[in-house]
Amino acid sequence: ILMLALALASSVIGYVVSPWILGRMGLEAEVYDGAVVYLRTSFLGLVFTFGFMVYQSILRGVGEVRFPLWVICGTVVGNAILDPILIFGWGPIPALGIFGAALATIITQAVAAAIGVRALFSGRYGIHIRWQNMVPDLNFIREAVRVGLPASIEQATRPLGALALLFMTATFGTLSVAAFGIGTRILGFVFIPALGLAMATTTLVGQNIGAGNIGRAARIG
Repeated sequence: ILMLALALASSVIGYVVSPWILGRMGLEAEVYDGAVVYLRTSFLGLVFTFGFMVYQSILRGVGEVRFPLWVICGTVVGNAILDPILIFGWGPIPALGIFGAALATIITQAVAAAIGVRALFSGRYGIHIRWQNMVPDLNFIREAVRVGLPASIEQATRPLGALALLFMTATFGTLSVAAFGIGTRILGFVFIPALGLAMATTTLVGQNIGAGNIGRAARIG
C-alpha cells in the first residue's frame, strides 16, 4: 500500500515536472519533444515498476528467487521483441518512435507486475495475500519506513548522481548526451553483476537475521 501511494505520487509529480527538468538541461530542440514524451510515459508506468519491485522483494524474503528470475528474463525478452515493433512499426502496428520505446517497457513491466500480484494472491510461493490483508497498518508502515529509509537514501544517490552528470553532459550538446548514454550501457556490464551479488547477499543476510542466526548472517556479509 505504501509503495502504491509512493508510485502514484511520483508518477503525477514526474509527469508534471518532466518538461521543466528537460528544459533546465538545455536539450536541443530536435530532441526535446521526444525526450518529454519518453520521460512522461515512463513516469506513468512507475506503478508497474514499483509493483514488480515489491513482488520480487517479498518472494526473495521467503527464499523464492527462481520464479522472479524467470519473470525478469521474460520481461527482457519481451522488451527486446516489442521495442523494434513499436518503434519502427510492423504490419498494422504504426511506427511510434520514441513513444514506442517507452510503451514497450511499460507493457512488459505491467505484465510482470500482473504475474507477480497473481503469484502473491495464489499462495503458491510461500506467501498468500488475501484481500482482507489489504488494510493499512500504520505502525508497521512507520517501522518499515524507519528501517528502509537509510537504504532508500543510498539507492537514490546513484540515479541522482547520474542525473547530475547528465545535466553537465547536456551542456555540450546532443551528441555528448548520446555518447554518455552509450557509456552508461557499457558500465552496466560491470554494475549489473555487482548489483546481482548485492541483492543475493541482502536476501541471505535478511533471511538469517529473520531466523535469529546472527552469526551466519555476519559470515555471509
